[in-house]
Amino acid sequence: MNRTLLVNGALGVLLVAGAGTAYLALADGDGGAAASTRLSRVARGTVVSSVSVSVSASGSVESARNRSLSFGASGTVAKIYVKAGRKVKAGDVLARLDQTEAIENVDAAKANLAVAADGDTPCRPAPPRFQRGPITSS
Repeated sequence: MNRTLLVNGALGVLLVAGAGTAYLALADGDGGAAASTRLSRVARGTVVSSVSVSVSASGSVESARNRSLSFGASGTVAKIYVKAGRKVKAGDVLARLDQTEAIENVDAAKANLAVAADGDTPCRPAPPRFQRGPITSS
């Protein structure tokens, strides 16, 4: 029982000493002086400050005005005719696509057409999918 009393007493003393140290460290240090009050007369005018103020923030910036664009073809952009931020109207040329692949596709289609026209490839019309008239059972 004496040992328990001794340990609990030592813990109590340490707790009180820690609380006192924290109080002294966090106190204002003015020894309990009263708060000072300063009165100023209010008048209209320009506010002049000799203190420079800076503000920093982080985040993302988005435009309040966005437009969705759609194009009739896809490909690699060869040249851009409009600078960012410039106003454009409907029908203005914005960019030009690289035509290399499109020209190759046209040449291949012309060659296929020429082969088909020479008769090297038999061409016959596709059978109709649906026939007109009443439905009959066989």
